[in-house]
Amino acid sequence: MPSSEEILKTSQRIFGRSFASRESPDGEGEENDDDPGDFDLGSIMGALQNMKEEIAGISNEEEKRKAAARVALGLVWGLEGGRGL
Repeated sequence: MPSSEEILKTSQRIFGRSFASRESPDGEGEENDDDPGDFDLGSIMGALQNMKEEIAGISNEEEKRKAAARVALGLVWGLEGGRGL
């Protein structure tokens, strides 16, 4: 399973630093439910597409699964506002 730091970095790649940095996956930091951050669906979809292409280029199946898990957890963490993990 990816570390909290890996999940946070991936979430920041997906959502951008201002949105994803509200609280770290291990519960540290600030959280503000009233501020949705800079939620830009087009940018999020573009980041996910880029990550999909990066993962498709990985030949080692175990590394490919680990990368996909980081993206999935980073996405969930960001959508849940840091409360998903």
